[in-house]
Amino acid sequence: MAIRGILFDKDGTLLDFEPTFAPACSAVLLELADDDAAKLSRLEEISQFRVSDGSFSQGSVLIAGSLRDISDAWETVLNTGDADALEARVDQLFIRFTTETATPFDGTAEILGTLQMRGIELGVATNDSVEAARMHLDATELTGFFPFVAGFDSGFGTKPEPGMIAAFVDHIGCDISEVLMVGDSDRDLQAAKNAGVVGIGVATGMTDRRVLEQLTPYVLDGIWQLPDFLASTEAFRK
Repeated sequence: MAIRGILFDKDGTLLDFEPTFAPACSAVLLELADDDAAKLSRLEEISQFRVSDGSFSQGSVLIAGSLRDISDAWETVLNTGDADALEARVDQLFIRFTTETATPFDGTAEILGTLQMRGIELGVATNDSVEAARMHLDATELTGFFPFVAGFDSGFGTKPEPGMIAAFVDHIGCDISEVLMVGDSDRDLQAAKNAGVVGIGVATGMTDRRVLEQLTPYVLDGIWQLPDFLASTEAFRK
C-alpha cells in the first residue's frame, strides 16, 4: 500500500520525553503541593515520579496518560472539588514549565522534511492539549510540518480510542489503509489497532521495547529510521 499520511505521537516520539518533561513534572508537583511535604509525597506516589531526581517509574500516569488522567489522579490528593478547573490549571502549569525545555530528537526536522518531500502528509495526535502541543511545536520549530494537530480537547477522544486517527484520515481524504500511526507507547499502538491502521513503534520513549513488540511487528529505534524503513519495506511501497 502507498502511504499518504503519517500520524505521530508527540512526547517520546518527536520530543525527547525526559528532558522535556522531567523538570516540568518536578516544578508542577512542587507548586501543587504548596510546601506541604506530606502532600508532595502522596503526589509523587500516585504519579510514580520522584521530584528529587526527576525519575519516572514504568506505568507512571505522567508518561502516557491524558491530562484528565493526570489531574484526576492528583485530585485524589488535592481535593479541589472542581476537576475541570484542576485540569485547566495543570495544563497551564505544564505549558509554563515546558516552554523552555521542549527538546526534539536530533534530526527530527530533517526526517519530517524528507517524508514531506515524498508527498506524505503529517499530523500529530497527543493526549496533551492542543495548546500545549502547538506551543511545543512552535518552540522546536516543527509547526510547519503539521497542519493537523489533535489533542485530548479536540473532540476526537483520547488514545487508545481511534478518534484522532479517524479525524486525520478525514482531514487527508484518503483510505484508512494509506495511513500509519507512529508512537512510543502502548496507547499509541492500541489506538492504531482500534482504528484499523498499521502502527509503528519507536523505542525512544518510556515504554519497554518488549511491550511495543507485542503490539506491532514494526518497532524502530527512532523516527530517524522511518524514511529508509518505508522505502525498503515492500508492503509500504505498493
